[in-house]
Amino acid sequence: MRPTPGPARRHIPLPAEAAQANPSPPLLGPFVIAGFAASPDIAYLDNALTGQVVERVEDVRQVAALYDAIRAEALSPRASADLITNVVRTKWT
Repeated sequence: MRPTPGPARRHIPLPAEAAQANPSPPLLGPFVIAGFAASPDIAYLDNALTGQVVERVEDVRQVAALYDAIRAEALSPRASADLITNVVRTKWT
């Protein structure tokens, strides 16, 4: 697959966590928090066996707190891009 050229190309932030940073709270897999204007937020948790939709408000808050903890440890967008670029250049070429 080739990258989309020009203005149609979307930029998605991908914060990286430095190897020397304190480890993030443990994760069993990826997760998504979906916010809605007219209804409460929900979360989707994924693992090796199955996925789980979380609707209970307190549980969604806990997932959001986990995300905030991970984001607090992440590198800045520029530092993340530099780290990813460096890894690609040194490990994949």
